[in-house]
Amino acid sequence: MSDPGMFFALLVDPEDAAPGPLRLELPPGTSAAVAAAALAAVFHADPGLERVEVTVGGQPLGVSRRERFAGALSEMGSREFGGGDHAALPGLSRRFALLRFACRDCDLAVLRVHADGQPPSCPDHGPMELTR
Repeated sequence: MSDPGMFFALLVDPEDAAPGPLRLELPPGTSAAVAAAALAAVFHADPGLERVEVTVGGQPLGVSRRERFAGALSEMGSREFGGGDHAALPGLSRRFALLRFACRDCDLAVLRVHADGQPPSCPDHGPMELTR
């Protein structure tokens, strides 16, 4: 059986460790396929976005860059992870919606695919606001 960490490694750039102003927070237990679908939705929603920090269950996974992510998809010969097994229809996932939270006082933004009752918090300014 393949190492699931290997699939997560395809999503991030090991040479880019600097946190960005945008972070995608995924809940604990998120699979690499769901993480890939969420990243595809993030990059699709903002064509100018080049990089996003990714966390799973509060643990940093790394930084995903648009170019590397698109390259990983093309290397797999598929538009999206899991597409080759015919388990998913083409297009963006309908299993989740991206929730965007932003700090009122700086440019930090967090995207989530889940709501756990507590909004994310800016380390410098406190609770963030839901913006869409």
